[in-house]
Amino acid sequence: MFYKIENWSKKEEGAESQIIIDPAHPLFKGHFPQIPILPGACMVQLTHHLTEKYLDRKMTFIRAVQIKFMAMVNPETTPLLKSNFKIKSQEDGTYRVDHQLSFDEITSFKISVFYANHV
Repeated sequence: MFYKIENWSKKEEGAESQIIIDPAHPLFKGHFPQIPILPGACMVQLTHHLTEKYLDRKMTFIRAVQIKFMAMVNPETTPLLKSNFKIKSQEDGTYRVDHQLSFDEITSFKISVFYANHV
């Protein structure tokens, strides 16, 4: 894994945590060698894993309402990310998750998605 979860705080409506990004992970050798940047796909994957951790089961991505990349994350200069998300069960059995990643009070990523239980 390219990250480690720290200070996990689960609440009834969501969770907060601190994420430590590993700047030595091989992922950053290709994206990009001189200035490593956390790829957007990895931010999506990270938020998906945190949702599964919260619900304690595998989930299937259904659709995105919003995916917004707002600031680049350089793991060498900003290895600590704050994760904050809210989750709401829908009448049709799906879950809406509104998730935000930030560093140094700067929002780097926002995503609003729907998940269903993995079959």
